[in-house]
Amino acid sequence: MGFFVVGLILVAGSWFLAWTQISPIAVYHFPPLWLGYILTVNGLCELLFKDSTIRRMGRGFLLLFIFSIPLWWFFEYLNTIVQNWYYVFPQDWSQPTQIFLKTISFSTVIPAAYSSAFFVYQLLKNTLSAWSTRILLNRSLIFGMGIFTFLLIVLYPKLFFPLVWIAPLLMLEAFNSRFGFYSLLDELKEGKWSMIVAFSLGTLLTGFFWEMWNFYAFPKWYYTIPLFDFWRVFEMPILGYGGYLPFGLFVFTFSATAAGLLRKIGVQSIIPRF
Repeated sequence: MGFFVVGLILVAGSWFLAWTQISPIAVYHFPPLWLGYILTVNGLCELLFKDSTIRRMGRGFLLLFIFSIPLWWFFEYLNTIVQNWYYVFPQDWSQPTQIFLKTISFSTVIPAAYSSAFFVYQLLKNTLSAWSTRILLNRSLIFGMGIFTFLLIVLYPKLFFPLVWIAPLLMLEAFNSRFGFYSLLDELKEGKWSMIVAFSLGTLLTGFFWEMWNFYAFPKWYYTIPLFDFWRVFEMPILGYGGYLPFGLFVFTFSATAAGLLRKIGVQSIIPRF
């Protein structure tokens, strides 16, 4: 109940500031808004299911904030190639200020997606437990496809920009499977679909709130998406929401990679199995 109440207060206050801009501190709305979202979803899971990602991971949940920073900066780098989004900041913000505040904001991406994924899993777990279709995928082939699709992005970014959400996933999944880290490829071999469904749909749910809260906010981001720039839902063209599905899988895969590397140096794995 405590997480839920505190989260709702943070969300309500930050959302109000973000959309009204009635206070100078409104430009700093993003981190408290998304911390509120994370606490609200975990609190809601506790109320409904007597369980949550914070309960399962304990202090390890804090590592997700750290993992999240390099994850989204990596996509910021990829965006220099595809140029699908850009930010608008207050004119008096220096470059170091922008980088610092973006970094703080980026730290909330993985915790938010994880929290949403757990919520979706709890809602659908009875259905998901009945799925047992096994799919055997060759990790060398998957890695090769990742390299090939990444080259397509670099060579023809205006045409193959949607692959920015798929190429890194393919390469990192093959890496995780090869080195014995938690891998979605290995889950598919065993006929387990829980993580895949939970993280794809959970991140799509999170993406809806990212786009909704961004719409009237400042600072904010805009999209410049070729070919599919129609039927915008908030700032995002409707087909762009499809990118949240593979991105959700990458959120999990990247976290599994980071946890696996930590385990190699003696830090206990923090990735919960849904």
